[in-house]
Amino acid sequence: GMKGCAQTGVGAYHYVSAIVNTIRKSNGGRRIPVFITEIGWPIGEWKEISRIDSAEQSKYLVNALQLTSKLSFVAGFLIYQLKDPNSNPLDKESNFGLMTVANRPKASYEAIRDYLTSPSGSASYGFKSAAVCP
Repeated sequence: GMKGCAQTGVGAYHYVSAIVNTIRKSNGGRRIPVFITEIGWPIGEWKEISRIDSAEQSKYLVNALQLTSKLSFVAGFLIYQLKDPNSNPLDKESNFGLMTVANRPKASYEAIRDYLTSPSGSASYGFKSAAVCP
């Protein structure tokens, strides 16, 4: 079982609440912090899956921040990734970044910054003020 579980990694993103409840039950109802350590959506031109554009990437990331701010068990949220490692639009792993390989902010960077520095975004995350640094 999960008794005494200190940490675990889970790839089943759609079942986070159920997994947290199972772990909590196994630990006598003790509250456990959950860290979302890798969340993101790539933009690009690959063919094997439906691609998204920069506006959708922005919307999905801000929505994820808004939703997780309402979950008391979420203790941390890390976006994958700050900067694209290269500029190949056909490589989906190279297009998750909030910034281009040339350090230019993408629309998602601007959207995250705007949300986190807004009154509702900074209040949701308990910030007195927020800054997004390049």
